[in-house]
Amino acid sequence: MSTRSSIAMLEKDGTVRMTTIHWDGYITGVGYTLVHDYSDFDKTERLINLGAISSLGKHVEASELTKRFGFDGRFTHEFKKLSKKEQKELDKDDRNYTVAYHRDRGEELVLRKFKSIPAYLNGLKHYGQGYDYFLGRDKDLNPQWYLVLETGFKALYCDEESSNVMNCLEVNPERINIADIFKSEDDSYCDPKKFNDRLRKIKVKNIIAFLDQFQQVYKLGTPLIDQFGPNQYKARFTSTANHYDDRVQITLKDPDTNEDRGFSLMVDDINTREAIPRQVLRWLLVDLDRYFEAQAPKYKLEEVPKLQKLIAIKEKIANFYRTKVKYDPDSIAFKYFLYLCCKEAGDASGYDPEYFNIMVKAYVKKRVDKFFKTEFCTSLDDLTPEDVANLIEKRGTGYDAKSPYESYLAMLIRNVNPSDPNLFVDPKDSSALYRIIYSNYKNLVARDTENTLIQAEQFASK
Repeated sequence: MSTRSSIAMLEKDGTVRMTTIHWDGYITGVGYTLVHDYSDFDKTERLINLGAISSLGKHVEASELTKRFGFDGRFTHEFKKLSKKEQKELDKDDRNYTVAYHRDRGEELVLRKFKSIPAYLNGLKHYGQGYDYFLGRDKDLNPQWYLVLETGFKALYCDEESSNVMNCLEVNPERINIADIFKSEDDSYCDPKKFNDRLRKIKVKNIIAFLDQFQQVYKLGTPLIDQFGPNQYKARFTSTANHYDDRVQITLKDPDTNEDRGFSLMVDDINTREAIPRQVLRWLLVDLDRYFEAQAPKYKLEEVPKLQKLIAIKEKIANFYRTKVKYDPDSIAFKYFLYLCCKEAGDASGYDPEYFNIMVKAYVKKRVDKFFKTEFCTSLDDLTPEDVANLIEKRGTGYDAKSPYESYLAMLIRNVNPSDPNLFVDPKDSSALYRIIYSNYKNLVARDTENTLIQAEQFASK
């Protein structure tokens, strides 16, 4: 699986040039190669000018394998004609050279240029990758590679002599020694299981400490009296067998509505290279957004009359079945009707005609066909096949995808008035809990942005 990254450098005129790398973008991959082989503005400029890069080697030039056999040359028939020894030598040598999409495969040249470092930082919101690397200068004006994170530019270096695997446990470090990361991944230096357990404990300790303080400062819960002593607010840690699903759980009370809202944060999602409070607050906001979105109707208030008519149609079609209890088994006949509407509107919306042709009783199918062609198109005022297709169209929310029709039914099942205007008010406006979390998160973002821009000004002034 590819790990994408971007590389950028500061030009003499203060602009920033940037491109992307498809493979091995992690710190011990692309990060190490940049620090070890590209701490030079001229060489890095030649690298970035290649445009989008497939894989990074210590040499900018194309390898002998690529020159002779082209992009992905090792898979060509001509390459396979070579002796095993020559194939092995060319393949080994190829790993030291850079492969670029424009130069080596003839694709369009893709480069991005920003008028300043602040503009580059803003551009990362749209063009940033899993790892973003930036070549600037250190305090002595020497070329220096940085890993660009939300909390600022983190200087990258690789010093084997001063390396210590325990440095990888530091939260939000100013500098990152790549040799530390190599050791943390090497069984001969440390036990990976013990190291990961220790890292997990540090994450949990920091998450819980922040959540407890946050809950107490804003009075977002009821104090618990337990073994930790009286009047203590506590977030809870839940461990699992494989640890990938370890969670910190907490309940926060909305000061306005007095409603409790449970949160469950996956520990594995927290990155210790970043500031933990900002990550936790962002996760709380995302969780609340999903919760509010799941509760909100998936239909508009003006769609209610058409949805009511659709319910009436469903009841009528249910009576087409000759059963003691008049109903449409699994709504098959109604779904067949929906398929007819979608087909008429030029949108099948996932309704498979073959499935419903098989499942619907022949006499019911005949009645539905007749109903669709005659009564439906003449007696339901402004409701058209296009309207029905739009009402049942799947509108994914990323959390609880429902169509307007399904959402309307859910309101009826919950004994909620589907036409209640309060349903259509943004719940964030009436949630003090959301406002508290959002304001704290924005303050942290503003602080980090200011610090990052200060660093950017220092680079630009050198």
